[in-house]
Amino acid sequence: MTEPRDKPDDCWIVTDGQIQNLTDCAPSHPGGPGRPEQIGGAPRGYLMGQHIDPGLSWDDPPCLKKLWKGIIVLKGVHGHMDAQREVKEGIGGIVFSDHRGRSLDASPPAILILLELQRCSPEVFDHLEVYVDGGIRRGTDVLKALCLGATAVSIGRPFLYALNYGQDGVEHLSTPGYWVAGSSTGTLVLRDELETWMRMIGRTELSQVHPGFVNTLDIDHLHINGRHTRHKAQGTRHKAQGTTNRQKAEARKISLVDPECGSKRHHRRLSPAAIRHQIHKVTRTNSARFHFVIVEEQNPKNPNIEKRSTPQYALYQRELLWKPHNTGQVPPFNTDPGKLEELAKQKLTEGGWYYASSNAGLSYTHLANRQAFFRHRIIPRQLVDTNIRDSSTTIFGHKVSAPIGFAPIGINKIYHPLGELPVAKVAKELNLAYCLSTAGSTPIEDVAAANGEGPRFYQLYMPHDDELTVSLLERAFKSGFSVCILTTDTWQLGWRHNDAATGNYAFYKGIGADLGLTDPVFQKRLAAAGIDPKTQPEEAGALWIDNVWHGRAWTWEKMPWLMQTWKRISGGKPFCLKGIQSVADAKKAVEIGCDGIVVSNHAGRQVDGAIASLDALENIAAAVGDQIYIMYDSGIRGGADVVKALALGAKFVFVGRLWVWGLSIMGEHGVRHVMKSLLADFDILMNVGGFQNVEQMMDRSVLESYPKAYAMIAEKSKL
Repeated sequence: MTEPRDKPDDCWIVTDGQIQNLTDCAPSHPGGPGRPEQIGGAPRGYLMGQHIDPGLSWDDPPCLKKLWKGIIVLKGVHGHMDAQREVKEGIGGIVFSDHRGRSLDASPPAILILLELQRCSPEVFDHLEVYVDGGIRRGTDVLKALCLGATAVSIGRPFLYALNYGQDGVEHLSTPGYWVAGSSTGTLVLRDELETWMRMIGRTELSQVHPGFVNTLDIDHLHINGRHTRHKAQGTRHKAQGTTNRQKAEARKISLVDPECGSKRHHRRLSPAAIRHQIHKVTRTNSARFHFVIVEEQNPKNPNIEKRSTPQYALYQRELLWKPHNTGQVPPFNTDPGKLEELAKQKLTEGGWYYASSNAGLSYTHLANRQAFFRHRIIPRQLVDTNIRDSSTTIFGHKVSAPIGFAPIGINKIYHPLGELPVAKVAKELNLAYCLSTAGSTPIEDVAAANGEGPRFYQLYMPHDDELTVSLLERAFKSGFSVCILTTDTWQLGWRHNDAATGNYAFYKGIGADLGLTDPVFQKRLAAAGIDPKTQPEEAGALWIDNVWHGRAWTWEKMPWLMQTWKRISGGKPFCLKGIQSVADAKKAVEIGCDGIVVSNHAGRQVDGAIASLDALENIAAAVGDQIYIMYDSGIRGGADVVKALALGAKFVFVGRLWVWGLSIMGEHGVRHVMKSLLADFDILMNVGGFQNVEQMMDRSVLESYPKAYAMIAEKSKL
């Protein structure tokens, strides 16, 4: 044996520090059935002693290449770093394997290593054939591995179990619990199960599966419940420590508890390495089923979902339905508007609750807003191809995921310590327009940073101080706010009984004036008044808000100056008026050259007994709908409300109280949950209502409307 062997019949392996020749499968081969005495002219013993130690090292692949000129596959890989090294060494393939947990205790399961490679070094899949061995028990396990990039899988123990029934058992291999000896119905169940799952996710070829079909438990958010779970680790090597029965019991309490959910149970956050250690002890060879669940599409046989130009928001419903029973995750909270409001009331202080929930006077305008929505009914269309429906729209040059935006709401810090920041962040994440209020409790520049590249507008409460107005507009434009929206209905607060009865005004308590306190012009006003905002926060807050909600009304005569000022600062960006309720005012806005109007009664918080905002929208759209961009605000509570507003003439709607309740309940996670739920509701309504795009909703014929026969007796609505 003086030459490297490269014949197809050769079968040599290096394992456990020894070179093995397994070419006895071809007895006539010159190599024979025994070990080679020489390799490449060197004695076998020398080669083993110099290059192949009992642990194997990266010095060994060159020796293997001398031994075998065909494709070399290494089995037993345990990390993406090793996979990267194998690409560098020219190895042809790898087998992610933990030897089914039989060699090293507390090593990460093979399927988890595959996930790590998918996340950290996806380029490896372009250079290596990747296989998985360990824990494969069912057709779903095979599909999970293939979705995550594996070329194929190796199955061991199911074959061993099947051998109990002889050759027939192997030929009719199935998963444990399905195969019945002597039954023809169990024929090739493992293969059949894989094919069945392929059909269920709407795919006919293995090349069509991808990681998007798999939802993984994020190890960075796993927690082990209890104080007695311990783990010691150095670097990336993990050695199992002795555990008591108590520790073993605690290790099995694996959950996805988020610390912001308010649970009183103690949770100790562990490192990903420690998580792998504990997960492996719990799951052993069942790891593939523990770590992954197949995510079916809402319409599994629909091949067009990948062609959609907007996300499949409806899948959020599927996620909420699936996770409680299969991953241990439960939905954050109920997003029914009434229940959402009740939960927010439990979370907020009395002052926070009163400010968020109070309406003007007896709340009759607020009631009218909801009554108006109820008198319009959507007429669904059937047998419409909504498979590639498009929920996106364009507002002032910005393409957004849906005709839904975040309404400008002030003093967010009374709802959550981070104020406007988590709201702006979620808006960017979902690609929805965000509008910042002048009464915001966070500096303009910080909100812009949180919003990143997201589309954002600035809502102006105009001071009776032109220099301050200019300063606010300049800060907004420099921070990437591309539209100015002047609110016209709040020269001062409407009469709100609960706030007046409790002296509830955050600014007078020194809370929430950060947007103004960081303005250079207003800082000069503070200095001139002899007010130190650090030692006199109440006086500083009062001076700020008294400049904004000042009790002095502006008139149409001031609008040309304001429009010209904003256009000069922004280079011609859009200018809009918010609070329009009458046809006459809408026509005046068109006359002076406004780019858009927001039909709004401030959600019933300013004028009690006013016209429902939705009724005003219908009147205004009929008069000027083809002359100006019309937006809508007040009373939106679900996807159906969005459709109704669009059908009655709006091009875009703003949502306020829904995300305020989410922010109050669970901060950023709460805002995200509320808005993703609203998007899912809207997406599902498009699907089942027969709408292929937003433009099809902008048609009066999609509604059947009833007379304005609102109840004359006031009925209070929590919604």
